[in-house]
Amino acid sequence: MITLNPYFSSRLLAESLNNSPPGQLIVDEQYYYFSSVIFYANRNALLLNGRVMNLEYGSYAPDAPKVFISDRDLPALWAKPDRYYLVASISAIPRLKSLLGDDNLHLIRASGGKFLMTNQALAWSRRLKDFAYESNEN
Repeated sequence: MITLNPYFSSRLLAESLNNSPPGQLIVDEQYYYFSSVIFYANRNALLLNGRVMNLEYGSYAPDAPKVFISDRDLPALWAKPDRYYLVASISAIPRLKSLLGDDNLHLIRASGGKFLMTNQALAWSRRLKDFAYESNEN
């Protein structure tokens, strides 16, 4: 269980998020994949490309919460002076690097193929391009 825990849980990412300055959380793709970050961090999140599975059905309703964003929206948010945090899987890294640029992804924590990044450097963060990781994508 100790070996597999980082793959099944995102608690380490949530703990790092809770120990970081305040900011808006963004969850990439499947809400369910990162629901433990939202649970352990006790935060609301924007859902990047999150209109999938059963969340899609009500997401277009007039009174639906404005939490769904797309890849088109992300660069403008990421460039704002406000702090944003993004959790994503390793398979999303090439897409995020293409959208946001290597120098704009500051890694806070990596665990079990999941990454917590921010748009503004922290004393303990490092640029994602300086972090050695292996993606399954070619």
